[in-house]
Amino acid sequence: MIRKGKSSWDISAILGISLNTINYHIKNGIRKMKTRDRIVEVLRAARFGLIEVPP
Repeated sequence: MIRKGKSSWDISAILGISLNTINYHIKNGIRKMKTRDRIVEVLRAARFGLIEVPP
C-alpha cells in the first residue's frame, strides 16, 4: 500500500491494526533493505522483484 502512496494512518485504518504496528513494520523493512526512507524502500523492493509495481 505504500507503493500506492498511502500514509501509515491510511494503511492502519484499511488493515484494522494499530499505527504503531504499521510503523514498526515499515521501519523494519527500511532497516532490512538498508534504505533511508519508505520511498526508496519501495523502489528497491520493486527492483528485487519483492513487490509488483503497476505500470
